[in-house]
Amino acid sequence: MHGIIHLELKKFVLATHGSDVWNSLVESAGLVGKRYPAKRAYEDSELLALVSSASEALCTPVDDILESFGEFIAPDLISLYSAHVNPSWKTLDFLENAEGAIHHVVRANEPESTPPRLIARRQSSTSIVIEYRSDRKMCALARGIVRGVAEKYGESVDITEPRCMHKGSEHCEIVVSLNLSLIHI
Repeated sequence: MHGIIHLELKKFVLATHGSDVWNSLVESAGLVGKRYPAKRAYEDSELLALVSSASEALCTPVDDILESFGEFIAPDLISLYSAHVNPSWKTLDFLENAEGAIHHVVRANEPESTPPRLIARRQSSTSIVIEYRSDRKMCALARGIVRGVAEKYGESVDITEPRCMHKGSEHCEIVVSLNLSLIHI
């Protein structure tokens, strides 16, 4: 897992639950003293240990934590990769171009990083289907990032997942539709 994700998880927990909870999660996950420079890749097991500890400590399902975390980090990720994001894009444009504009850059700059593979296909001017492939099976994080991207662009989306690796599919299929009745002003 890319170091920036670890740093963002810490930022998320500090912002939503405070330093005592963060310190408790780090201790519970057996990661006391561990540092995560942003430009390196780390074992997925370390992030998963932190998320599992959070799930247990907060009595919240892992998928709910991942989805909230994804929503939280989306604005920071958009900002971090802003040089690769067209300023005229809105939610569906960003999602359609995330693989080429962001994941491609991550893979080129940090070959040991393995972001998920995304294949996005526009279904209409108001919907897109994202094929999500990752050995991590963190589709909940992807759904949260989609919600966070929409919020960043002042839009609202409906998300369905008719196919999921957790239910035996070879990939997840995330359908994102603009909710035109709930556009933020």
